[in-house]
Amino acid sequence: GDKDPQGAFKRVRRCWFGKESVETACYDGERMLAGHVVPGPAIVEEKATTVVVPKGFTATVDASGTYLLRRS
Repeated sequence: GDKDPQGAFKRVRRCWFGKESVETACYDGERMLAGHVVPGPAIVEEKATTVVVPKGFTATVDASGTYLLRRS
């Protein structure tokens, strides 16, 4: 896939990061493809887990479906 995860986008919801309430993009992990890059703050909802991407980080999906978090 390309970098744009828009095809996996579900909704925006307010989430707490520390003491700050933030509008946060939520994605469907089942629709994430290798190469997608998700900028934080974001949440990726999988069937068995949830990936939280804090502000200042990005999550990239690799070829095996692993989420790699890096500081942006």
